[in-house]
Amino acid sequence: MNALNLPCSFGSSGVRLRYGLANSSSFLYIARFVVSAIHGGRGVVLGHLRRILLAVESFYQPANINSASEGLHLFVNTLCQYFVRRVHVER
Repeated sequence: MNALNLPCSFGSSGVRLRYGLANSSSFLYIARFVVSAIHGGRGVVLGHLRRILLAVESFYQPANINSASEGLHLFVNTLCQYFVRRVHVER
């Protein structure tokens, strides 16, 4: 979550981890990698993707919109685009 520049801290300490992606073009490469790594219906990648999407679900609530929301929306949108493109190619 921190790589998506979402506000997260270490436990209840309030210590914020300072990592993240350099720019929004990084989302394109990460999304392409994730979609290309999906193999079969119950692969490890799908399990991790499910956990990521469940973890960031609360950031889609209108009350939780912040400066990182645009990057998160871009990442999920790019994931969807690459997935649809892959399904189209494999048919």
